[in-house]
This record gives sequence, structure tokens and C-alpha cells, in this order.
Amino acid sequence: GGDGAAPTVAAVAAPGALRVGAAYNVFDGVELLEASIQSVRPVVSFVCVVFQRVSNFGAPAAPEDLEALRSLTARGVIDELVEYAPRTFTGDEKRHLVAPNATPADMGGASPEDIGDHFCNELSKREIGRRRCLAGGCHAFMSIDADEFYARAQLAEAARAMWRGGHDVVTCRMRTFMVDPTWELRPHDDTSRVAALMRCHPHMPFRLCVPTSMLVDPTRRLLRASRVLDLPRARLEMHHMSLVRRSLRSKFSSVSNRANYPQGAEAAARSLEAWAPDKGPVVHPHPAARPRFNSVVVVPNHFGIRVRGTAGRGSRLRQGARYSGGKLVGHEAAADAEGVASALRMPASWADSLALPAGEWGPDGVAIRARADGIEGLRPL
Repeated sequence: GGDGAAPTVAAVAAPGALRVGAAYNVFDGVELLEASIQSVRPVVSFVCVVFQRVSNFGAPAAPEDLEALRSLTARGVIDELVEYAPRTFTGDEKRHLVAPNATPADMGGASPEDIGDHFCNELSKREIGRRRCLAGGCHAFMSIDADEFYARAQLAEAARAMWRGGHDVVTCRMRTFMVDPTWELRPHDDTSRVAALMRCHPHMPFRLCVPTSMLVDPTRRLLRASRVLDLPRARLEMHHMSLVRRSLRSKFSSVSNRANYPQGAEAAARSLEAWAPDKGPVVHPHPAARPRFNSVVVVPNHFGIRVRGTAGRGSRLRQGARYSGGKLVGHEAAADAEGVASALRMPASWADSLALPAGEWGPDGVAIRARADGIEGLRPL
């Protein structure tokens, strides 16, 4: 029926249906993972998680996070759990991981040898996830983090548009949340993009510094992906719980771009732990993001996120209230929240939208499944 109940995985993976995989890159933020998977699972039929016991900077994973990953796998929420051990890279290995057509400008004026090991490790994790989706017979995939969420009806429609249009990548804009899953930063960031859906092809690996005209995560760029569908907000958005964590200290100390937080992990976490929309102005800890946001709107907890230490913090503030400078400055019409809620409900005909059409992707899909475990022309990581 059209009540939004999640359909079975078997329905998604039925013969003739578009098979979409999700490859999660995980170290911290595991407390968000199950809710994130639930947000995409009605569209995604294969979920793999590439995780680390030690961060790219040498910090150990929390024992409760490792136990949560084991539990999610045992319960079938995760289909495949892959452990990754971070390492150092030689100059030759770094050159291999950089796009051959990258210019000095694409590398920020640096040479491949200057790229940090943490970026090489992150890209390697994403490439492992991509290959696991390929081995799982996926036609398309998401390279996704635990703090990223999607409205399922939008995602299903985006997957259909990608497939029918023969696109290699679907990009979209984001909504950003800070401290509590109901505190959304405004105005919306219309500069950055996320590569939400990508074609799963043997000869489209992830590479660093792939040239692009968009501001996109440097570790989520496919080599040889030329046909990009950039969707407007009305058609697809990623809900980014980037600053919603059980431990913001772990977030700031392990993230690949931690050099962008000059105040240090402890100071960045402490400033947010004491903050609320009605207690002071929005001060994003990332210097580049700080000028973008000047207010907060209290929205529904659309994805049912429960994070110890934040749950309930937003409940004392009225939904729709807008705060700026720590003061109530107005209320947002309910239409925006209702639009998100509507996109969360999968229509009754959702499975039909993922039926594979005849077209140029068809033969590739067959070839991908046949060659999934023996890909020619790709060097080992």
C-alpha cells in the first residue's frame, strides 16, 4: 500500500529491477548508522560497511561501536562488513590514486606525493566499497557516510532518472544539521554538492583530484564519469547530520579534513556542547562553513535519530521556530517540513519505478555481473 511501509529486499532485487548498493565509509558516528541505512534501504538492496578499528590518525575505535557493527551485521541490517587497516602510501602509490588528468590546480598547487595518507586511506576505503557493490551485482551505488540521510521517494526517483538518462553520477545539494537532529542550519548551502548516486562500472574507479566544476568531496569522484545529472533541491537532497554525534571530539579528531579545525578537537567539541539556538549565534567550527550559516530552524526529527547526549535537547524548542543570534526571529511555514515528510513516504508504485528499461546501460549491467570478481585493467589498491 501507500502507507510508507518498507518493502521487502526481495522486491528490490527482483530480476529486471535496478540493483542499487550502498557502501558506507565508517569510523565514528556508528550511532547514526542504522537510521541512515533505514533511510535508503527501501531503494538500496545491498549494504556493505568498510570500517576501521584505528582511525587514520591512530585513535582506537570505541568498543561499543565495534559491537554495534557486529550486531547490525548479525541482524541483517548490514549485508557485508569489511575491515580496513589504514597505512602509509609510497609516492608511486599516491600517483596511482590521483586522476591521470588532474592538473596542479586540481591538487591545490601540490604534487601527488604531497597528498596526505589520510586522504589516500579514505579514498581506498571508498574504492573497496565500490568494488564490493560491483561484486554484489549492483548497477548503481552510493558511497555514503553514517551521518548522511535521504528521503526514500526522492532517492527512488533519482535512481530511475539516472538509469533512464544514462548518467554516470547524480549530484545534489545538502541540508546541514548541528548538535541536535532537529536543528537545521540556514540559509541552505547551494554551493556544495554530494555525489549521491554513481554508476557501478568496472572501469570507473574512485580517484583523487578528478577535475570537476563542482565543489564535491575529493574522495568521491569517479574516473571517466562524464555524464552528471545535478538535481535541484525539489528532486533530491542529502540531510547531513555532520555535527550530530554522541562524541563530537571523536568526529573532530578523526575526520580527514581535521586540519581545517585550527582550534583543535577539544575546543571545537566544547563550544558546541554548550550551544543551543536560543543561547547564542551560530558559530560553525569549520572556518569555510562559518560564513554560510547565520540562523537555525527547528524541524521535525524526520529520520527518528536517537543519539545519547542530544536526544530531547531540541524538544523544548517549538517546531518551525527560527533563531538568529540566539534570539527568536520568526517562524517557518509548515510547508517545508511537510514536503520532507511527504518525500519520506514511498509511493505504492515505487517498485515499478526501478524496473530496468531497455537502453545503453543494459548490456553493461550484464557484463558487470559476469566480471564482478575478476576485473581486468584495474590495479590492486
